[in-house]
Amino acid sequence: MRLLLRRKGNDETMKVALLVPPSRTLTQRLPIGIMQLSGCLDVAGIENVIVDIKGSKNARQEALQSIYDAAPDVLGITCCATEVHEVRKICEETKSRLPRLQIVLGGPHPSNSPEHFADVNYDFIIQGEGEISLPRLIADIQRGQDTPTRISRGIAVNDLDALPYPAYEKINLEYYARPSAWAIRPVYLSSLQIFGSRGCPYSCSFCVADTIFGKK
Repeated sequence: MRLLLRRKGNDETMKVALLVPPSRTLTQRLPIGIMQLSGCLDVAGIENVIVDIKGSKNARQEALQSIYDAAPDVLGITCCATEVHEVRKICEETKSRLPRLQIVLGGPHPSNSPEHFADVNYDFIIQGEGEISLPRLIADIQRGQDTPTRISRGIAVNDLDALPYPAYEKINLEYYARPSAWAIRPVYLSSLQIFGSRGCPYSCSFCVADTIFGKK
């Protein structure tokens, strides 16, 4: 999966920031999707950081400041249905501060309902799995030869063992591993989540697993 990127005019490679919406500041569920993307970008030789503010009363401002400090070329944002308004505002603010920033949206809601982002100031949406598609999209942006498709379907990963490990070193593991009732209610214990498989053969109205990973 390694991609050798061409250099920009200033002889620097693209830099990417991956944002976990700051409204998730109190959750102890790992942002495994973002962590997996970060690991894939690392393998592709693309510099990247994860912006995931935990346990803060000012998570939104801290997240924005972290993005500004990183000054990325590309900002990837994951988004659930309840986060559309939040993501819309983050897109507007970051684009205003960093005019050349390219924003890539992904996650459950952009995958399921990209039309809900018609008035959002973003550049690209990757529907479904992004581990292969995001590094390729960044390579296309860097080459600047052709205009990548604004909304595209991510390339499915059929062999999870072919993926690099998620970037555990880029998140606050002390926060996520604090004893809580997330794993077994109401038993307080330290736990972390893993992906053992992808896909679902069912079509529950409250879930988009089959939309993202397919019916398998």
